[in-house]
Amino acid sequence: MKKDIGKPIILGRPLILLFLSIILLSNDEQAVTQSKFHIPNRRDNTGQSLPLTSFSPLPPLTSTVWALDLNPRPTKDNNQLLRELYDQARGYLSGMVYGYEFRYVPSNPEREIREEFELQLLQEIPQGDPGIKIINTWRQDEQFYGQFAYRLPPHGIRWLNAWSNSPTVTGGGRAESQLWGGGNKQQVVVEGALLDVVRRHIAAQHVNVPRNVTGKLLIRDGPRIWISSGYYRAELFARIRIHTVEHYQIN
Repeated sequence: MKKDIGKPIILGRPLILLFLSIILLSNDEQAVTQSKFHIPNRRDNTGQSLPLTSFSPLPPLTSTVWALDLNPRPTKDNNQLLRELYDQARGYLSGMVYGYEFRYVPSNPEREIREEFELQLLQEIPQGDPGIKIINTWRQDEQFYGQFAYRLPPHGIRWLNAWSNSPTVTGGGRAESQLWGGGNKQQVVVEGALLDVVRRHIAAQHVNVPRNVTGKLLIRDGPRIWISSGYYRAELFARIRIHTVEHYQIN
């Protein structure tokens, strides 16, 4: 007895085309799924491979600076002031990204040793760096203000990562300098505030005054600078990392 296996199913042309489309779409989706997680090996301008974190987007650093403008002029004639503000912001932002190395000799009256402090930027943002943008300017009394933003390049991000992964302590410092006199008074009070950070840290960590200290500093936030009672004044917070501490020999 013949077993009835039923009639063969004959697919029409439209149905065949539909099945072929589904198969093709499935293959395309699989290809996209496999490729969307592929990250090319990026390299910097020296040809060396860079970690993905070097390209991670970070919010730009900002710095608000000002200069005395005793003879206000129309905004279009402020090019000289803008250049002055740009150089100030570039210096402070360099201290916030790369930091400084320092050498400190504490005052020791018993040994007739005067306090010494040497400070040097580890690296400086180059003049004309396209990452620095001025985002706002305004006047307040006799001061002309500028707010700058800096979008970090990959190597700048690596510097900040290195600072984040190293043991540091955060401290605050203040300084002042008479309003009138020669030199860049704002730079003087900023360096004085960084000295104050070091001075306070060493005094808290060492009962006996050391002979010589070396280390590094990183400005944590842009320094705040103002004029009060005939003085430039500055305050800031900085991260400090001590490298060497040399003590006096006991005779």
